[in-house]
Amino acid sequence: MISVVITIPFCRMRPERKAALTRQPIERLAVWAQQLSDWSWQWRRLIGSVAGLGLVGLVGWGALSLMWHHQTSNGLDALRAGLEQIAVPERDPEALAGAIQSFETAAELLAGQPRQLAFWHLGHAYQQQQEGDRAVAAYHAVVADARHGDHYLVQLAWLKLGALAEDAGDTELAISQYTRAAESDGPIQAQAFLALAKVFETAGDHQQAQTYYRKFVDTADNSSLKELVEYKLDE
Repeated sequence: MISVVITIPFCRMRPERKAALTRQPIERLAVWAQQLSDWSWQWRRLIGSVAGLGLVGLVGWGALSLMWHHQTSNGLDALRAGLEQIAVPERDPEALAGAIQSFETAAELLAGQPRQLAFWHLGHAYQQQQEGDRAVAAYHAVVADARHGDHYLVQLAWLKLGALAEDAGDTELAISQYTRAAESDGPIQAQAFLALAKVFETAGDHQQAQTYYRKFVDTADNSSLKELVEYKLDE
């Protein structure tokens, strides 16, 4: 019975059947993986990592479709859809370890495809574990994957890299990373200008700090923070 279920192409199932399957607990998938333990080490690994995170449905089924149906575009889309609907657990070491395994596996399975989200989640998870070097590597992978995907996510990764460099006491590198984050229009640009202003202010370069505070005011949406910075500039 199990073999019949898993060999039905996920992409050909009726919508209501797909919905029902994606709602089933990850523990059910783990049982199937155990019964199929001699068939696919990748499947066992994915199910184990996703079960550790406590997720249901989309990531597991995306990977299932990917491995049993020769990396079809439907399977990749399902896996990416799963990544879009999950979040990194905080203050839960066991769940965090499971999350990292899941994101690492997703990044491997999506090799050659857009995988910025997998690396983004990895970077955030590594930060939660206080693993700065691995977080930096993950965020750099987001940037390196820019040709495939989300420019906003790339700029956000530069912002994260700047913050990590600042935390490590490398002011010059932090300025370089924040400058990259400020290269395009949008909300990230305003955040990057504010980060640059604070770095220069901390470094004692008040002229540069004032310059970037003004750039922040010119680009930021109306907010209490913007009003506070404007007040600071008028003093």
